[in-house]
Amino acid sequence: LRRAGWATTVMGVQSGSEEILKMYDRKTARRRMIDTAHLLQRIGVQLVIDLIGNNPMESEDNMRETFEMLLEFPRDFTMHEVNPLAMYRNFEIARIANERGILGTFLEGRNAALAPIIPAYRFWNAMWTMTQVGQIPRETLRAMADDPYLHDHPEVVEGLAQAFLSTSYVPGTMVKKDRRLQELEEERGRLVGSRAYRWASKLRKAHTFVISHLAIKNGNTNQPPARTTQTV
Repeated sequence: LRRAGWATTVMGVQSGSEEILKMYDRKTARRRMIDTAHLLQRIGVQLVIDLIGNNPMESEDNMRETFEMLLEFPRDFTMHEVNPLAMYRNFEIARIANERGILGTFLEGRNAALAPIIPAYRFWNAMWTMTQVGQIPRETLRAMADDPYLHDHPEVVEGLAQAFLSTSYVPGTMVKKDRRLQELEEERGRLVGSRAYRWASKLRKAHTFVISHLAIKNGNTNQPPARTTQTV
């Protein structure tokens, strides 16, 4: 499949907590997701993951488990923006939230409720986001996750996350700059060996010769010397 063009896989991770995965009725175990991420890296397939955040039934420990799982992933994965949990009416998760008095307000025109955004959600969403940035050592991220000041001021972590993402991705895309450079280099390598490239080289050489010949014929001694082009 990789040789046939399989380049990207999107994995609905949703959470790194077994407790929360069970709540979402997700059958894939945490360990298997980590192993799959490393397998995809070994065969050269780009991994894109989805997470669900802003879950009022998710504890700090649950969110930390997701963070620790992401630190076990290869550092070249891509993560979509964290999706807030939408609790749809008559679904089991909405029933549980309603029984606990944490369902929240239903969105206008929609049959779903979102939990109010609290600092803990903002903090962990930003920390999850930064796990995909390979330039940040894992121990630095863990130290940040333990910092009480950052927990109380999630805007600091959010700003850092956005700054790192802007340096890692091609603007307006979810394509990492280093991966795009690698793709361009591969495309250039394929092009150099192509018939079209050889013809283009011959045309450039012919064009240079004609320009130089006309310059000499017209007595233009200021014409720069013709460039030599290596024939491929």
